[in-house]
Amino acid sequence: LESVWSLDISLPAQMEVSRSAVSALLDICPNLREFNLSNTVLGGLLYVLGKSSFLEKVTWNRSKECWLSGHLFHFCNNLKELILDDSEFPIAPNVLGRFSDAGDEAFIFSHCKSIERLSIQNARWYDPLAALFGGHASVSPVPQEALIKFVRKAPRCLRWFRSDLTKENIDMLRMERPDIEIVN
Repeated sequence: LESVWSLDISLPAQMEVSRSAVSALLDICPNLREFNLSNTVLGGLLYVLGKSSFLEKVTWNRSKECWLSGHLFHFCNNLKELILDDSEFPIAPNVLGRFSDAGDEAFIFSHCKSIERLSIQNARWYDPLAALFGGHASVSPVPQEALIKFVRKAPRCLRWFRSDLTKENIDMLRMERPDIEIVN
């Protein structure tokens, strides 16, 4: 199915999807440009991005296991749009600051130099290690400080960003980064 450029396997409610099934779909659609995985539980965006280097747009709303790290984007030189609204990101507390630190490999844009549109509206984060050690992994909104730092350090290719920044922080960032349309 080399002529398939867009694939939507989104589901009406959250459900686990077999990694081998997704792998098979990506193998038979080698020229895929757009992929919608909303409401699927797949165990990692890296797997999807690593399987299809032609992807330009990935939509994965309501993801529960979206490891958002700069390492994910090492394989996706063509990715222009990433929509991850209402998602929960497993980020250890000691990594949260690095999530938006341009000097760190964990920074989402450390390898991705092509992304123009990014949406993480209603994004939340949790500590994946808490559950491993018998604790409760509480889910919290991504802090305003991390979102601010994230926008300040974004590469020049980013043109549009949607998140839960407050109006005051959006106004401040628009002055600093007029090249990015910031919405919530």
